[in-house]
Amino acid sequence: MEKPGSIIYLEDITVSFDGFQALREVDFYVDRGELRALIGPNGAGKTTLLDVICGKVRPDTGRVIFGDNTDLTTLEEHEITMLGIGRKFQTFPGPRGDAVARDRHGHRAGASALSPG
Repeated sequence: MEKPGSIIYLEDITVSFDGFQALREVDFYVDRGELRALIGPNGAGKTTLLDVICGKVRPDTGRVIFGDNTDLTTLEEHEITMLGIGRKFQTFPGPRGDAVARDRHGHRAGASALSPG
C-alpha cells in the first residue's frame, strides 16, 4: 500500500483489547501536504488509530511508516515525539482566560455536576 510521497502510512493495523477488536486490518495514508480528518461514532477506533501512530498503543499486526522508511511500531513513545509526531488536546478558556479541560457537558473535567464550573 505504500504511496509515493506519503508522509505516513499504516498497513494492516489490527488492535485488540481483551478480545475486542478496536481496529481490524486498517490501511491509511496521508500524502505530503495533504490534510485528512477521521470522523465516526464513539467506539469507531479513531482514538485508537491516533494512539497507534503516537506509540501509546502497540498494534497486534501491521506497521506504521513515517517518511521514507521509519517504522514507528519499533519505536518508544518518546522517540516518536522526537520525530515531531504528537497530539494536542482541546482545552477551553476559563473565566480568567486560563485553559481548563471540560467534559462534553461543559463542566470542568473531574468536577461534579453540582460544583461551579
